[in-house]
Amino acid sequence: MSSFLNDLFSDPQRRDRWIGALLALSCLAWIAVSSWKLLAEVPATALFENHTMPVVQERMSKCEGTFQQRYDCKQAILLAGERGGMERVFDRLLFTVAPPALLWIAWSALRRRRRHD
Repeated sequence: MSSFLNDLFSDPQRRDRWIGALLALSCLAWIAVSSWKLLAEVPATALFENHTMPVVQERMSKCEGTFQQRYDCKQAILLAGERGGMERVFDRLLFTVAPPALLWIAWSALRRRRRHD
């Protein structure tokens, strides 16, 4: 086993290919697992608020005034729920994609630097 590792790490190009392959596999695994856990398993009601949810209906029932004022109040509540949901989805997507992307960028920069040395 140690002779295999010595052979593997003695050639810089071969070592970089192996490390790159392992890094690519680990990045894909991260994206797959985190996508499943953060996006697929979460019900839509945990991300977005809609007019059928009791908490939203309670907030909308507190709107008072003329018809136009009540309409504007309810519209603002619904839009705030949609914006909050998009922020939560974006945060989860960023957590899914950013770590592997940063790791791959760092690896690429390190490989380029070693080639020029």
